[in-house]
Amino acid sequence: MNKQVAPDELDLKTSVPGGEIPEIGIEPHGDNTAQEQLGATGSDRPPPATAPKCENCGKGFEPRKGGRAQRFCSPECRLAFHAEQRETDKATIVAFKQRATLPAVTPDLPEPKTSPAPTGEDFDWLNDNSVVLREQPETAVYFNRDGALVIRQRAAWNQEDDPFVFISPANIGEFLDKLTEACGVPLAGRQ
Repeated sequence: MNKQVAPDELDLKTSVPGGEIPEIGIEPHGDNTAQEQLGATGSDRPPPATAPKCENCGKGFEPRKGGRAQRFCSPECRLAFHAEQRETDKATIVAFKQRATLPAVTPDLPEPKTSPAPTGEDFDWLNDNSVVLREQPETAVYFNRDGALVIRQRAAWNQEDDPFVFISPANIGEFLDKLTEACGVPLAGRQ
């Protein structure tokens, strides 16, 4: 049978077998109770020393419980961080476009072989030279948050992940030089 006891009726220091219980090192903090110091969090309390740091302002914060790992101390810091990233990405793209603007040039390509157009169902998609575009995965080109040029192709049905090529910012110029050279496009304004 359970008997209810009021907290003031308990003498915890003498009711533990073996005598006194050891102190657990909780120091009073203003008007906070021991319970608040152990688990409750107030907005005016500093976060613990092991708390994560905000990726925008660098301050430590008490992360929320559950869900994905929290990266920012507040919605304002999250929005400011992403706005700054967008501006940085835009500036990188503008600088890249200004540096890598190429004139409209048509490379000298060999004359295509001509053959009579096949008729009916005897068309050979694999070997007929009138097919000008073979099947190709969708390809995207963009800059990531580190300023690297990313070339990404959509994964085929039998691949798990999209294939990526990352060109670091320091190597973009050399990459474009080789690419334009391979395509027969002269360099534009570069020595």
